[in-house]
Amino acid sequence: MDFQEQARQLMQMLATAHNGPTDQLHRLIKGEAFVLHYLAQREKAALPGELRDASETSSARIAATLHSLEQKGFVTRETDPGDRRRVLVHITEAGRSAIRRRRAKTEDSLTEVLRALGEEDAQTFLRLLERVLALAAEQTLCKNFCWDKEITGI
Repeated sequence: MDFQEQARQLMQMLATAHNGPTDQLHRLIKGEAFVLHYLAQREKAALPGELRDASETSSARIAATLHSLEQKGFVTRETDPGDRRRVLVHITEAGRSAIRRRRAKTEDSLTEVLRALGEEDAQTFLRLLERVLALAAEQTLCKNFCWDKEITGI
C-alpha cells in the first residue's frame, strides 16, 4: 500500500473541500460562531486576548469580530470594574439564542449527511474519524513537545 500516494489524495480532497462547505465551517470556527460558542460555554466573561488565543487569530480580527457581534446585539463589552485597563466580553441572551440556532442547523445538516451514508457507513466513518483525530492530536503533541529529541538526539 502506498501511504504517501494516499496522503496526496487526502491532501487533494481537503484542498477541494476547503473551497466548499468545509471552507464555510473553517470561517465559522475562526469567526463569530467560535466566539459565541466559546462565550456560551463559560460561566463568566472573557477578555479579548483570551478569545484571540483560543481562536488562534489576530487581535485585529478579534476586535472586528467583537464589533460585529456587538452591533448584532450578541455580545456586550464593558470595562472591568476591578481593572479599568481591561475589557470584559459577555454573551447576551440574543447571542445564546443565535448559537443554539446555529448548533441546531449544523446538527440537522450532519444528520442528513450521516443518514445518506447509511447506518453501517456512518458508524464506520465516525469510528475512523475519531481514530484519525486522536492520531493527529498525538502527532501534534509530539511535534510541539518532542521536537528537541529529533534535533538533539536526546
